[in-house]
Amino acid sequence: MKYDVGLPGRIIIARADHGDDITGGIKKIIEKENIKTAVLYLIGALEKASMVTGSERCTVPPVPNWVSFSDGRELIGLGTVATTGKGTPVIHLHGAVGKEREALAGCIREEAFTYLTMEIIIVEITGTKAFRAYREDWGAHVLDFYY
Repeated sequence: MKYDVGLPGRIIIARADHGDDITGGIKKIIEKENIKTAVLYLIGALEKASMVTGSERCTVPPVPNWVSFSDGRELIGLGTVATTGKGTPVIHLHGAVGKEREALAGCIREEAFTYLTMEIIIVEITGTKAFRAYREDWGAHVLDFYY
């Protein structure tokens, strides 16, 4: 296991309104505030989104199992932000969404649109050497560290 130690920096609290793209909105805030590494907390509801709910089979690289919905679901989310070696921020956001007695958990990778409202807290992590490295064998950006 690899790790690094950082400190909490700025804490940003934001609200997304009905129809807002939360992943796009978070990325804009991160870029505007020049945040390199952070943790994300989200609570609210999504009108529609696509998410990966695991791999179709337990293979490397994985074959994503995509699930989409457009019926308004409650969301609790947790994620991280780290930049690539080129300075591009990459969001890794997981969430649990539910409606009535149906619940899904997975990785929100594409556009996700707010239903009514979404509260987003971004906690910047300073002093860390974390970044996102692309692993071609996995077909994904993974957290890594400069040593």
